[in-house]
Amino acid sequence: RAMVIYPPVDTHEITPKKKENVILSIGRFTHVHTAKKHEVLIAAYQSLVDQKKFLGWRLVLAGGMLPEDQAYVEKLKQLARNYQISILPNISHKDLISWYGKTRMYWHAAGFGEKDPARMEHFGISTVEAMAAGAIPLVFAGGGLPEIVSNGKNGFLWTSIDELISQTTALIKKSN
Repeated sequence: RAMVIYPPVDTHEITPKKKENVILSIGRFTHVHTAKKHEVLIAAYQSLVDQKKFLGWRLVLAGGMLPEDQAYVEKLKQLARNYQISILPNISHKDLISWYGKTRMYWHAAGFGEKDPARMEHFGISTVEAMAAGAIPLVFAGGGLPEIVSNGKNGFLWTSIDELISQTTALIKKSN
């Protein structure tokens, strides 16, 4: 017999603020084992912008970065060039709380394209934190994320980039 015990998530500091047209994603900047698929999110955002469906919106990628991951962050910055994408490694806790509060949507792509369950998001603390701030989560439907997000009820699950783009587009239309 086993019992699942979810990790505690301290949300007492995280509250909704005046919302801005921001999509946030939080996750360690690394291209190894726990990859958060930042490149996938950048490509999805660029597709929306290029289709003129995403005017006035900004993508913010924040997370921890170790010195050995600097080259990966530089690669992401090159991919993001000429778009309203902010890449914020090692921001302060205060700044992170501020971003949570003002963001409208939260994207999470860990596990996308993976077959090995070890490469999936096991729980999704940042998703819970974003939800506490009133952000709508649009998360990859793998690993532990479907235990947090009930599709169409408290957020949206996606399995393809096309789904992420169409769900995001529908939410933007509803917010206008």
